[in-house]
Amino acid sequence: MVELLQEQNVQVISMPISNLTRENFAVFNTETKLQYRFGMPTNPFSENELAPLEVLINEHVDTNDIFVISGSLPKGLPTDYYSKIIQNLTAKGIKVIVDTSGPAFNEVLKNELFLIKPNQKELARLAGKESLNKAAQEAFAMQLVTNKTAQYVVVSLGKDGAFMAHKNGIEYVSAPRDFCK
Repeated sequence: MVELLQEQNVQVISMPISNLTRENFAVFNTETKLQYRFGMPTNPFSENELAPLEVLINEHVDTNDIFVISGSLPKGLPTDYYSKIIQNLTAKGIKVIVDTSGPAFNEVLKNELFLIKPNQKELARLAGKESLNKAAQEAFAMQLVTNKTAQYVVVSLGKDGAFMAHKNGIEYVSAPRDFCK
């Protein structure tokens, strides 16, 4: 992953940790064109690795940077861990993008964020509903922008692409239709 990012001229600063925090894979059935996703149980994140991680973030992330938090909160970390990182970053004027789920996602929404990326189910849960139709999705995403939860709300729609809510309205993009072989 690091090499792929570096090939795209993305500055990468990594910190090795003792355990894998996430292992997922997908299986694509070429006959039915169906995809099956598997998320494996994770190992807990070691408490003694938190301080060095926080130092690394504070040393290398500067004003006007964009910081991305993506993925589930690793086991063993407190629910408000991402939120604490966000508070430190936004106090320095750093824009934060968040793509996570569950209790950690609810916790980060207590901060003013640059961009959040829920999927349709996560957006409905945030609205306190089982599901939302298109108009309700758009209205709730715009409410998150108006309430200053995030400047941008990008809602992934699976095979149908995504839409982005921002101060000037809603924009849709289609998902790529080509299959890799």
